[in-house]
Amino acid sequence: MAGKKKKPGAKTENRGGKRNPVGGRPPKNMGSISDDVKQAWVDAAKRLEEEFGMPIQEAALRLIYDSGTQASVKASILKVYNEATLVKESKSEVTKTEKPLVIGLPRKRQDPAKVIPIDGGKNDRKKSQGK
Repeated sequence: MAGKKKKPGAKTENRGGKRNPVGGRPPKNMGSISDDVKQAWVDAAKRLEEEFGMPIQEAALRLIYDSGTQASVKASILKVYNEATLVKESKSEVTKTEKPLVIGLPRKRQDPAKVIPIDGGKNDRKKSQGK
């Protein structure tokens, strides 16, 4: 027998166990790019287009087809190209249907104070015996 015997009712240590799948630091929220930064990129692309004689999109796509370009660079260029050209559009069509106004009222119940005659009382018994 190795170790000490545990007394009944003694606390046991539990330091391990199942981890929380959503635990940990929350992801950082990357803010949107300002219009000034976007305009600076567009201006720089126009200057380089005038200098080299081809637009930046064409230069980037030429790197993809160049055999000397690394595969990781090609993948990065394709990712940027897709993000720039495949803009997510959020359009939702709303169809408005005219429905009549419905007021939800409870079902009509009988008045509990109203007296309802029940057949088979004392008077009915006397009549049926007398015949």
